[in-house]
Formats: sequence, structure tokens, C-alpha cells
Amino acid sequence: MGSCGHLATRLDKYMLRDAISHEEDLRKIPPLDPEILRGRLLVTYLFPGEERDFRKGMEGEVYATITPYSPEDAARLLQLPQPKKLRKYVALIDPQEVPVIRGPRLHEAGGIEFLLSEGVPARAVQHQSEWEVQ
Repeated sequence: MGSCGHLATRLDKYMLRDAISHEEDLRKIPPLDPEILRGRLLVTYLFPGEERDFRKGMEGEVYATITPYSPEDAARLLQLPQPKKLRKYVALIDPQEVPVIRGPRLHEAGGIEFLLSEGVPARAVQHQSEWEVQ
């Protein structure tokens, strides 16, 4: 992991130290009060080609983090499916507009993750443009 990703993760762990759950199944964690995130946006990493789909919101379960990572670090620290297919785009999500947030959970690979168990309404998606992470 690069030094920026490592530092960002350490700072986020410190900020959320009292809220991080040790429950393995995010679905079993009670809903989170978004105030715990202290104004931070949630980040969800998108496959190439998905970067325009999020503008209408996202249905179903969505996994997110508060930590910005390079595509390589995101795949490794969050153990994203299909890790060789790097996600270079993100959607930034306002947690105040998300119906249900579960987490945070410290992923066994080292990242911090949340489950947006009822999806993400379009109004929650901040910055309606593509954000390439490098």
C-alpha cells in the first residue's frame, strides 16, 4: 500500500475508533447515525463503464468506504470482486441522504467499509461528474 493510502486508513481508523464493529456480517450491524462521519462523504468504487450509471442513484446493496484509495489499493484493502479489473472512477455519496448505512467494519484486508443496504437515492450522489482516481 502506498504511503497516502496507509496514512488515510490510519486517520480514518482513529476517527472511527469507537464506532468500528467487529461483526463480520455488515447486514447484522445496526444502522449508523451519519453524524459519526463528521461531514465526510462516502466513496464507492465503480467498474469502467459504470461511471455514468450512478447519476440515477443505485439500487440494491452498495458497499462504500470513507477512505480514498488508488484503484490498486481499493482492490486490495477492500477485497473488491474482480480485483484485476481496476475501478478508476468513484461516486461520492452524502451519508445524510442515504436511508440506511450499516458499519463501519474493519475489513480483514485492512480497509474500512460500510453497507448502504437500501441503495443510494440520486439526491445522495454528490458531484454528478466522473472522478478518476489515480
